[in-house]
Amino acid sequence: SQNTFTEYVRLSPMGAKGWYFQGMSMYQLQNFTNAEESLSQCLKNDSAYLEAYFGRGMAYFQLKEYDKGRADFNAFNTLSLNNFPGLNAQGICSYYGGKYPEAVQLFEASVALNPTRNYKYNLLMAYAKNEQYDKALQLCDEFGKESRGHVKFNLIHCEVLMSMGKYEEAASWLEGSMAINTFVIEYLDLSKEIYNKLGNKACLLYTSPSPRD
Repeated sequence: SQNTFTEYVRLSPMGAKGWYFQGMSMYQLQNFTNAEESLSQCLKNDSAYLEAYFGRGMAYFQLKEYDKGRADFNAFNTLSLNNFPGLNAQGICSYYGGKYPEAVQLFEASVALNPTRNYKYNLLMAYAKNEQYDKALQLCDEFGKESRGHVKFNLIHCEVLMSMGKYEEAASWLEGSMAINTFVIEYLDLSKEIYNKLGNKACLLYTSPSPRD
């Protein structure tokens, strides 16, 4: 039980490394509350235990305690020579906490240090949520047609175009996306919204196809 684990945490003589490995084991088991307790105990034993800050930050994120997660990832950044994973993780906490301007700044910093596709995708999402549509569209163009099979990317790309009033471009992009992944309910919902704007100019079939048995 939770009370038994808490008492075990209080009485155990383990050192920082033991607490760290126990905390990460709890995290892998998706027991995020116990993971946070073990990693907190690790940091009581060693306040400079770099990996424990990152691990506890992930546990806080899973517990939806985004401010605490950002604080731990910031501590990781302070102690680490390679801080772009911490910047990206801070950005994710800010994004899910609804702090989109802060998320943009953090993702931009992480992309500047490590311009990987995943980090750029996070930045794209933050740009879209922060209504920085020109920058979002620029990143969409950078990802290009090879991302057509990525459902979430296609949804964001279309939503950015629609937010900019570019419904015909959104319809064209959605056509290509539906040609790859036909039975995606989010595509059908978007197609109806585009149809309402374009009417007879719409060039897709905007009714749900019937899946075959």
